[in-house]
Amino acid sequence: MNYRGKGLVTLVGEVRVERAYYYCAQCQTGVAPWDAAQGLSRRCYSPAVKAVVAETAVRMPYGGGMEFLARLTPLRIEESAAEWIVQEVGARVRAAQAAEQERYLSGLTPLPAGPPVERLYVTMDGSSAHIDGEWHEVKTGAVYEAQPGDEGVDKSAPKRYVSAQEPAEDFTARLYVEALQAGVHRASEVVVLGDGAPWIWNHAALHYPGATEIVDYWHACQHIHDLAKAQYGEGSPQGQRWAREHCTRLKEVGPAAYRRALRRIKPRSPDAADKLRTERGYFAENAARMRYPLFRERGLMIGSGIAEAACKVVVGHRLKQA
Repeated sequence: MNYRGKGLVTLVGEVRVERAYYYCAQCQTGVAPWDAAQGLSRRCYSPAVKAVVAETAVRMPYGGGMEFLARLTPLRIEESAAEWIVQEVGARVRAAQAAEQERYLSGLTPLPAGPPVERLYVTMDGSSAHIDGEWHEVKTGAVYEAQPGDEGVDKSAPKRYVSAQEPAEDFTARLYVEALQAGVHRASEVVVLGDGAPWIWNHAALHYPGATEIVDYWHACQHIHDLAKAQYGEGSPQGQRWAREHCTRLKEVGPAAYRRALRRIKPRSPDAADKLRTERGYFAENAARMRYPLFRERGLMIGSGIAEAACKVVVGHRLKQA
């Protein structure tokens, strides 16, 4: 054993420390226990520096974030070093989250106690981002309690967010643990909001049996407008009027009238015929999730704007730099 020096980049500048270093002649490896105790790796950045870099990189791109950090602190971190720090910190965070998730899902962690929850919303969505040279879906979800809002319609309490680029099975389990921490097991009613993506409803049935399922109203309206474009042409006044009327009726009387209209339509082109088949299936599959008059009567939210807004922040701003 001897003492060796090590240079460290800290929040107050570069320092040098002397710590015990042990070398094993048999396996020919050395170890400095102090390094491990302080959370140090082979890179010479203190844990506090890693925390600041990681927090900055969560909110800004690597290059711009490190330039911003350099204007506020003595730190001068290269973009490549910031990326390495985020990968290291992110791996530890993910490992801790995975362990916590496993404890919850296996029943080893008791469900959190607390007051009864009258109504809890779970909403989720996906957005594409170009990562590592390919397009990937980044899924985002939010969990929040309902609070009384204007005109008897719910508004959201403070929200808990989850976002990850991973398979639907893993993501929805991660979101379910967040819902458990928010008290979904104590909720008198659970409302799941999303678009028509099958992965949302397949996993909603698994994790939230008996929940009220609602297809985002504006997403349903987008389907109506898309069919109008295919049937009547882009920018057609007739098509726009047709779409507006059916969107209004969808909210006021539900999907039955629109489904009857879909059965009566004679497609004007092969593209319109393909779109019509898709829309008939979509509205048939999600009819029970589009009972908007009933949902509005109960004061429920019918739009998943909270998840979509989170997608714009996490994916649109952070990853796409829109």
